[in-house]
Amino acid sequence: MNSEINNAEFEVIRIMQVHLSKRGFHISQRKLLDTIYELLSKNENEILERIKEKKNYEIELKKWLESPIEIEITNALEEHDLAV
Repeated sequence: MNSEINNAEFEVIRIMQVHLSKRGFHISQRKLLDTIYELLSKNENEILERIKEKKNYEIELKKWLESPIEIEITNALEEHDLAV
């Protein structure tokens, strides 16, 4: 699991470096990580709130998907033919 996280983290950093480089910013991995961690710590409450919102949404969606759907069987074709 840790190696997967490290690989994902490295990939995100690489993508960010390429993106920033295209915009004219050349930054080392260490400085980029430091900046990301600094932003995370400054915006911790907002990030935690967004995580809670996403979790609540996923829970509600799961409940909705697991709830049975009540349907009424009709013979719409026969009703249409009678109307015509």
